[in-house]
Amino acid sequence: MSLLAVADAQAAILERMTTLASESIALTEALGRVLAMSMYADRAAPPFANSAMDGYAVLVGDLAQASADQPVSLQIIERVAAGAVPKHELRAGSAIRIMTGAQVPANAEAVVPFEETDEGQPNAQSEVVRMFQATQHGNNIRPAGEDMQAGALVLNAGQVLHAGSIGVLATIGAAQVPVFRQPRVAIIATGDELVDVGVEPNPGQIRNSNGYANAAQVREAGAVPILMPIVPDNAEALRATLAQAVAEADVLLTSGGVSVGDYDLVKQILNEVGKLEFWRVRMRPGKPLAFGSINGKPIFGLPGNPVSAMVCFELFVRPALRKLGGYQQLFRPSVWAKLLDADLESNERRQYLRVIVKSSAEGLTAQLTGAQGSGLVSSMARANGLLIVPEASRGIIRGEYAEIVLFGELQ
Repeated sequence: MSLLAVADAQAAILERMTTLASESIALTEALGRVLAMSMYADRAAPPFANSAMDGYAVLVGDLAQASADQPVSLQIIERVAAGAVPKHELRAGSAIRIMTGAQVPANAEAVVPFEETDEGQPNAQSEVVRMFQATQHGNNIRPAGEDMQAGALVLNAGQVLHAGSIGVLATIGAAQVPVFRQPRVAIIATGDELVDVGVEPNPGQIRNSNGYANAAQVREAGAVPILMPIVPDNAEALRATLAQAVAEADVLLTSGGVSVGDYDLVKQILNEVGKLEFWRVRMRPGKPLAFGSINGKPIFGLPGNPVSAMVCFELFVRPALRKLGGYQQLFRPSVWAKLLDADLESNERRQYLRVIVKSSAEGLTAQLTGAQGSGLVSSMARANGLLIVPEASRGIIRGEYAEIVLFGELQ
């Protein structure tokens, strides 16, 4: 198979992804999930006109002549706390002491905050409050339905639920929330040289960084990782693990075993038990990427080198998982930043270089994390972006602006 361009490989993958079915979950679990259907207000919010301040509900006309020199005294006829319902309407010359959020009397025209009064001083016959300035209709009164009208569309299907969305759902009484199901991703690291993180490696062995890094990427993409046991370079063991993964997961993700070495079995077994759609992409790092399916379940064969595996995940697996999970924003955002390093040469493959993107008064700048070897996993820990050097271009000269796929916070 010939090498695919990055964009063509991404398009081929996404064409085969279909958003998963919806499920109903508790509101307390809905943060970060994707809403599967539009939501409507079951009633007005607020459901009644209420006070925006601690103060006094009044009739505007009573204060028309009020001033610091000639304050107006009003009789306090009731006190209304939040959660209570006023029992009286206002009459000329009266006021109702009211707390923030409490329902205002039906004929209230404004609320005067405590700090604009003398807080109400009792005298021998009755309680009164003095007002020192005029007010206007509607001052400090939140009308019924100011936020939402009954039956109004409040959240669209496809929205990612954040804290504000959760507040809206609580307001409309959505104790259960319809969301798209999160893809379950079986993560299979292959290789005789691998041991788990809690094991002391013997000579010739290394710890399984790919499995855990990819699991973290899966979770960050909004999917559920299933970390499978390490699979040795053995065809029968790989077949058995793939069969188990197909039964348990929506997506299969392997690392290692997709190149042209003597023990690279993933591509071979995939051709036997499933369908290989393409192999190898015109990029660096990450050329030996395989994509196909087993029993209709998509499978991504990532390279074994840790940086290659993580970069391929960002560019190909993450958008696919996002589409399966119902997200509308599939790709990471791109920014343009000034290159601070030496000139970057291009070659026949598109390059993705690990950089640190910083924000300054002059704009965004980018600096390489250092050496760019595909085995340097620590470079991914330092980076927050992947700088793109387009294939067959003149490269990028120091001081020029380059496009960067941003996957972390700006520094």
